[in-house]
Amino acid sequence: MADATTLFAVDNLADYPVIAQTACARIVVQENYNSSTPPTADLLQKMPATAANAVNIAKGTPAIYAPQSRRTSFGQIGFQPGDPAGTIRTAAGSITVQQIESLEV
Repeated sequence: MADATTLFAVDNLADYPVIAQTACARIVVQENYNSSTPPTADLLQKMPATAANAVNIAKGTPAIYAPQSRRTSFGQIGFQPGDPAGTIRTAAGSITVQQIESLEV
């Protein structure tokens, strides 16, 4: 089964929720870039239980979300559709990001 990928826009004005769209073991959020358009923005990542400061993720580096310890219907630890994984925003400016959900850890 192929990884599920969703595109959405983020900026530095708000924390954007990262919500599982499928049953998955890991969610990766990264800038939507390729060899002709390199990454342009640092990301600020928070986990759901973190009210403190966000973690700075250098441009071009994916933000990885892993669940606490919850089992899916497949018997694996993972997210279910609708589960909040955390939030993401840019350090400055606006970009389009990919949310990639995978059963592989």
